[in-house]
Amino acid sequence: MDYRGKWALVTGASSGIGRAFAQELARRGAHVVLVAVNKAGLEVVAAELQRGHGTQTMVLPADLGRENTPDEIAMAVTKAGHDVAVLINAAGFGTRGPSHTLNIATEHAQAMVNAVAVAQLTYLFLPGMVARREGTIVNVGSSSASFWPGPYMAMYGATKAFVLSFTKALWGEYHDSGLRITALCPAPTDTGFHKADGFTGQGTTSPAVNAKKRTPDQAVQAAFKALEHDKPYIVDGAWPFWRAQLPRLLSAKMAIRLAANSLRQP
Repeated sequence: MDYRGKWALVTGASSGIGRAFAQELARRGAHVVLVAVNKAGLEVVAAELQRGHGTQTMVLPADLGRENTPDEIAMAVTKAGHDVAVLINAAGFGTRGPSHTLNIATEHAQAMVNAVAVAQLTYLFLPGMVARREGTIVNVGSSSASFWPGPYMAMYGATKAFVLSFTKALWGEYHDSGLRITALCPAPTDTGFHKADGFTGQGTTSPAVNAKKRTPDQAVQAAFKALEHDKPYIVDGAWPFWRAQLPRLLSAKMAIRLAANSLRQP
């Protein structure tokens, strides 16, 4: 796909992997709709893209944890006259702890941001891509949570497993229709994610947490590699790839117990 002059919509664009996607798409000549809760952060990214690449940008502060936010985003983009040719669903967050101790409203918001909004935005922009017989969709999963059960991060694991399954199904439907669709399952990445959910890795033997973190740019390059080779998903990093395959070789009980031991807080 020639990204020059096309409009891309990136969620979670104010930081981390979303921000890296916005920067790479601008480098490839795309214009970018920047979506995140943090308006100030989005404006910083917009200025970077305009200054560095002459990119047209549209800043849309939005809370994807709300039911109607994806519809509001689509209406705003349509009103501005932009056809979204590239959709990057990179927004997400995780909570951690025994499930009975977690805030129900926060868990609901996590399901909305990590899974429901991914599906809603896809369904909103997919018809236009199909009609034009051109489009790119990248949904961000996880190199661990998309494949392993997630005791003590139950909602996060469930949403990331959804992202992978949903994206693989879409690939099966549309990869012969001029669209390129993939799930990026990043290795532990230096985005501040684990710090945000209180998961520092101290007191755990989890390789996924204690491993040297990769950069957001490395994750983004892995996603473009998957698109170029028409892969339904890609796991960023050699060790994370093999770790993602391990649950298929274990009994369900063993996989769950291993995951629980690695994620349990001391």
